[in-house]
Amino acid sequence: MNDYFASCAGKLEDLLAEELQALGYEDARPTRGGVRWTGAAASGQRAVLWSRLASRVYQLLLDVPIEDAESVYAAGMQIDWAVQLRGGTRYSIEVSGAAKGIRHTLYAAQRLRDAVQDRLRDGGVSASPVPLDQSQVTVALLLRGGRALIGIDLGHGALHQRAYRQFAGLAPLRETLAAAVLWRAGWPALAKKGLALVDPFCGAGTLLIEGAWMAADVAPGLYRRDRVPVGWQGWSARSWETLIGEADERAETGLRGLRVPLVGQDQDAAAISAARRNLQLAGVAGHVRLQRGDAARLELKGLSADGPGLIVANLPYGERLGDERSLLPVHRDFGARLQAEGLGWRFALLSGGSTLSRATGLKADKVLDWRNGPLDCQLLLGTVQAAPAAREQRPSGDVGEPRFQRPGTTMVYNRLRKNLAHFGRWARRQGLSCYRLYDADLPEYSAAIDLYGDRAHVQEYAAPRDIPEQTASERLEDLLHALRTLLQLPPEHLYVKRRQRRREGSQYGRMDESGEFFEVSERDLRFWVNLADYLDSGLFLDSRDLRARLRERSEGRRVLNLFC
Repeated sequence: MNDYFASCAGKLEDLLAEELQALGYEDARPTRGGVRWTGAAASGQRAVLWSRLASRVYQLLLDVPIEDAESVYAAGMQIDWAVQLRGGTRYSIEVSGAAKGIRHTLYAAQRLRDAVQDRLRDGGVSASPVPLDQSQVTVALLLRGGRALIGIDLGHGALHQRAYRQFAGLAPLRETLAAAVLWRAGWPALAKKGLALVDPFCGAGTLLIEGAWMAADVAPGLYRRDRVPVGWQGWSARSWETLIGEADERAETGLRGLRVPLVGQDQDAAAISAARRNLQLAGVAGHVRLQRGDAARLELKGLSADGPGLIVANLPYGERLGDERSLLPVHRDFGARLQAEGLGWRFALLSGGSTLSRATGLKADKVLDWRNGPLDCQLLLGTVQAAPAAREQRPSGDVGEPRFQRPGTTMVYNRLRKNLAHFGRWARRQGLSCYRLYDADLPEYSAAIDLYGDRAHVQEYAAPRDIPEQTASERLEDLLHALRTLLQLPPEHLYVKRRQRRREGSQYGRMDESGEFFEVSERDLRFWVNLADYLDSGLFLDSRDLRARLRERSEGRRVLNLFC
């Protein structure tokens, strides 16, 4: 029997153990950073082929206590590498984890490499250490506190690289995390009942592909079948070919009989295009319906004939200053839509934290704190229930005035509407596409709103210290929701920033590197504007008269404009 270790993302250890037990590994037990079990020679190969949640699968050769990098060398010398590696093999060393006595993992890798080379020389075998992308087998050093695990990476690389995501969206979701979301939501059982899977923020289609593969019994490692450690003596090509043959047959049968409704939607045309190409590469393009549309207008009627299905999504979130505030209306509108149209549907939603999660208004049965790569996130699990009170609905026979749940939203909406009517007429007469719509007219809603064409630039003034952060956040949420409702703004046309006392020069510091420019007009002048990358817009509206005078006095001349 061999000893195996499958690594996974943090906080997914129990879920991975559950999956491996379902694959037949009854002694699979969660441990820090992954799951361990014992099994026959083909056990590790089967995990590489069929585990949807594992990041990597290792066959362990040694598990010993260590104190420092020199003890790593001693550990490496305990393994007969002349028996493990084929002659002429190109191998690499990969280190993960941390240990108290090892400050530099690169040095630990070097000492293990020294041990491998010394034992190979003793055994009369020649093998070459090379970079990871050139190797035929990866020797893994897993540091776990005071212990070192040394083994062979059976998947010869990260298992989330399924070979179908050649076209990524703006915020790609790792395949193993997408599979974890679906597994935790109970999708395999729902798929067997013929219920629908709907992703209203589908992006590059990762959740849809993983969901389709689960429903059709497609092995996640099937499309990366050539990523194997061919330079390792313990690798059985015959056993692997047998497993691949069985997986091919199961996939062919499953896809032929797949009748589960699978629907993806995104308002970004580029995302839909990327998803379509990825679906094609994954072999499920004919089983998934893609459509372009706003999640706040999602239509669920008729999608799941056998009963309410599963709504799954990686909701938009990010790290950039102001991202969370600008996304609050997106979450609120989407949640309101589900409560209006999706009663009884299950949901599994990845969100960027408690503030965004609460904004959906959905009552979750479970909230799990996970991580999406470097980002903290939450997984919301539950069933859509009716809202306790009507949200943003229009009264019968009235197609004009929206109604809001909170009085503050209504108050600020009315002020914005009044300003838009007044300043909008003035701007049109002046031939301006850029003007200030609002400047803390209502003191408790302390922000400036400038319109640049069909986009809104919102600068929140930092609240006084005696105002609780939660109160300030709710007021900004009211303001943004009213603004989006009034102007019918898509999320990508709303830029939210916070103005506060800054050190000298930081006003012009770069916040992002989107390079996103668009054209605006000022009478008969045209300007390129970037609202995403800096705190200020670069086109200061209070300098409009100065620009007009400059234009008059420089007619027929070339002008170098350093301070637009």
